[in-house]
Amino acid sequence: MDISIVIALIALGVSLFSLWWNYFSFQKSNEQSRLAENLALLAEIKLRLSEIPDAFRFHGISAQDLFDHEIKPEELSYLVSNFLVGQIYYEIVPNNHLNPFPDDDYRMYLCKS
Repeated sequence: MDISIVIALIALGVSLFSLWWNYFSFQKSNEQSRLAENLALLAEIKLRLSEIPDAFRFHGISAQDLFDHEIKPEELSYLVSNFLVGQIYYEIVPNNHLNPFPDDDYRMYLCKS
């Protein structure tokens, strides 16, 4: 076999691998972008829950529940949005789900309170 044919076949293999890798990377990047955009829009909607406190019923929370636990609709809306925004980070950064936020992070304080 001629050396030029071997080099051409190796070049073809490298080119095909490169094509596959670029396609795979593009698909993964697109998926992450769509996920981030979707979660960001969802966080905006959740933040607006305080404008319509009765909408908490879709989350299994009644106005009486809020009153009984002395939580304002604005506070619950803030918490829901805050943790959803945190989810965006944990969904996008690979392997980040293995490490919860540090003890000195304000989200840890929120969980403890």
